[in-house]
Amino acid sequence: MPGCVPVSTKPSFTLTPMASFRSSHLQFEGGQESGGVGSLTYATRSFNSLQARIGGNIAMDMGGNIHPHVDAAFVHDFKKSSADVLARFTEAQGAGLGYADFGSFGRDQNWGEVGGGITLVSGSADIGVSADTVFGRQDLSYQVYRGSVTFHF
Repeated sequence: MPGCVPVSTKPSFTLTPMASFRSSHLQFEGGQESGGVGSLTYATRSFNSLQARIGGNIAMDMGGNIHPHVDAAFVHDFKKSSADVLARFTEAQGAGLGYADFGSFGRDQNWGEVGGGITLVSGSADIGVSADTVFGRQDLSYQVYRGSVTFHF
């Protein structure tokens, strides 16, 4: 038909595979709280991690200015740490009591991470929101929520 503009009704998908390594070192220097009977003294501890990640990203172009995406990754940590957070009550130092185990980090070796979001694209600025989470872990749980504005000039 003369004067008609063709409109695509099917969205296009882009699948991007991802593989990476990540290394990290965390060190708690220890310290002593003030405040009386309930204050704690923390032992110096180090935590090391060497992770391999494999996953991907699926992005959708809906033919307009709305761009959703989903990211997922399987994570394996090669350096399973057995280090714990050790602390004792500061006032108990003279009583001969040792450090108590207040929890652990790095006990899980395999878990998943997943996230997703949507971006509204315009000529001068993009506005996006996204969320990420972890699953399959017993030693850690988190969610991340982000908002972004990107200006084009």
